[in-house]
Amino acid sequence: MLKFRLFPTRPKIKALPRVFSIQKVHHPKIRFLAAIEVILILIVILGTAVGFLNFKKISPAKFFGNLPLTLVPKQATESVQKRVSFEEQVKSLLKDSSAVVAKSETTAEGSLLITAGEGTKIYFNASRDPAEQVTTLQTVLSKAKIDGKQVKKVDFRFDKLVVEY
Repeated sequence: MLKFRLFPTRPKIKALPRVFSIQKVHHPKIRFLAAIEVILILIVILGTAVGFLNFKKISPAKFFGNLPLTLVPKQATESVQKRVSFEEQVKSLLKDSSAVVAKSETTAEGSLLITAGEGTKIYFNASRDPAEQVTTLQTVLSKAKIDGKQVKKVDFRFDKLVVEY
């Protein structure tokens, strides 16, 4: 005989195997590392909040002024102390290359004009490396000497070198 029920029963579902389960933290080392991680996160959050609240009061000299000099490279401290101008750098490089500097002046564009002893006008670009420019100048002058030409003007202010004979 067929039985009709007012509330039909559901078929029983078998328990599904666990695909993902959260691992319980029981080991003391894992607990210790988790506590350290939480503490470090709180320190970073607190430091960020303090930094944003006191942004105008923070000065790099206040925080980094007392760094031991052993952490700062020796070359960096020497370059900061000397602060040699571009003109002085070029003149010293030209002295090393045995070129005679008759006159030097700064142009309106901020470049350096040096008149050599032979009347050669050399325009140096202040935004580029002076050692590289002097090396290129030496190459140009030696090539002109080999070719038997007199150089009137050398201009480093542009992307490409301009040489007038």
